[in-house]
Amino acid sequence: MLVFVERDLYLSKSPPVLLAHILSPIIWVGVFGVIFSLHLETILYCNRYIPYLVFLVFGVVTVSTFYTYSSIFATVRLDFVTRFMYLVISSGNSFYVYFMGKIIAQYIMVLLQSLIIFAIVYMLSGFYLTLLLAIILCALLFIYTIFWSFIGVILSLYVRSHYYRDLIFTLLNPMPLISTAYYTIPQNQPLLATLLYANPITYQADLLRSIILLGYIDIKLVAINVILLIVISLITIITIQRKIYY
Repeated sequence: MLVFVERDLYLSKSPPVLLAHILSPIIWVGVFGVIFSLHLETILYCNRYIPYLVFLVFGVVTVSTFYTYSSIFATVRLDFVTRFMYLVISSGNSFYVYFMGKIIAQYIMVLLQSLIIFAIVYMLSGFYLTLLLAIILCALLFIYTIFWSFIGVILSLYVRSHYYRDLIFTLLNPMPLISTAYYTIPQNQPLLATLLYANPITYQADLLRSIILLGYIDIKLVAINVILLIVISLITIITIQRKIYY
């Protein structure tokens, strides 16, 4: 498995990809976060006023896990096209080992982005995490990375045309904008609120905030995230068994 992790990290070290991973959190937190916080110093969240920059940081780190779906989708599909996948399986390696290597590689990049994000927020606002909260954050980010990687591999095994691939990217990539990653749920706009409630990113970002910012575990948020993970895990296993081993 470490071979596959190393391979994916090596591919991620190409200057354009590495630059994108570094610049993305800088742009969202260091630029947009600062600009938004000039107009919205605090935000009302669960009956508490929280500095907007601190509220935003947990949405941005959650979104960093979301985009692992597109990386998994593209690279797994590429491995099929280049016949690397057939080499992997014919040499006796399990697809699950190959896939777990990809997940770990993506998680390492998520941790890199998170480190940059929290470093920026600390410099701008003085906010930082205790060791215990940092461990909880890392654990939840790993679970979120698995969730979105599962979606990426499902898409890669079913979508074979690059036309449909581009269509899916177009439809899914705006998902963070219709979640609570950047703002709270507007109760006076029922249509937008419904869209936000239907988005897994909402429950992932809010679970981080409830534990780290509010100091309690929201059982409802935990249950929703667990159910979503179980459902997508079952779909992933069924898909892999049908498409790879059947």
